[in-house]
Amino acid sequence: MGVDVANDSANYKDEALPQFDKFQMYKYSYEELLKFYGNKKTTDRIWDEIQFCKLMHKLRPQQWEIESSIQKKLVKVTQN
Repeated sequence: MGVDVANDSANYKDEALPQFDKFQMYKYSYEELLKFYGNKKTTDRIWDEIQFCKLMHKLRPQQWEIESSIQKKLVKVTQN
């Protein structure tokens, strides 16, 4: 789903490469996106996609994030 957001045609702005930074996708505010797209309809569509991706990521984090979280908890337990 995040790939759909990053590859959306609205991100290219008549350039060969997308102007949207997919690595910063979760950090954009609605206002930043509105300024970037200059169009409420496009901003709403992209914002909704990003919010959906955030929810899916929260519900199903990547395996390395789960493992990292477990390791941090183990370090805390062994330090106490």
